[in-house]
Amino acid sequence: MKTSFARFAILILIMLLGISAVSAQNRTHVVQRGETLSQIAQYYGVSTAALAQVNNIANPSRIYPGQYLVIPSSTPVTIGTYTVQPGDTLKNIAARYGTTWQALASYNNIANANLIWVGMVLQIPGSGYYPPVQPPTYPSNYYYVQYGDTMLRIAARFGVNVWRLAEANGIYNLNWIYAGQRLVIP
Repeated sequence: MKTSFARFAILILIMLLGISAVSAQNRTHVVQRGETLSQIAQYYGVSTAALAQVNNIANPSRIYPGQYLVIPSSTPVTIGTYTVQPGDTLKNIAARYGTTWQALASYNNIANANLIWVGMVLQIPGSGYYPPVQPPTYPSNYYYVQYGDTMLRIAARFGVNVWRLAEANGIYNLNWIYAGQRLVIP
């Protein structure tokens, strides 16, 4: 009984934190001191990019102890290969295999989607493949912390998620802000 309540509480917490792509079959992991995202991904047998994308982590170097991570249940799998034919584009090949051209380009390390050639052999990613996440660009909105401010109040004032605000500023403990500190508002 306690275990199911704890799982329910974790799922509610994850939903409140704004983590997407959560399913009942996904596992969770609480980050411990000294762990990196790539170590956690390797332990669970998933790619670092998949782990970052499922947890909306823009910068894989910025995880903190106590953070809950959703571990995706599926791992990237190559379901086959395809040899490029005359007239093919990444977009139509991707549509044929039920993926996106971005995922196909990323999976095959293709920097320019227009540079494929007849005879080129492409690896086709299976379900569960997530292309690497590009860090979002933040506007130049700054806020200087005033005496008595809290991260929650600042986040509410600007209408942003408190964890996204903390991540944008490299803050690992919401209580460690000080008057005069400049915060980037994502």
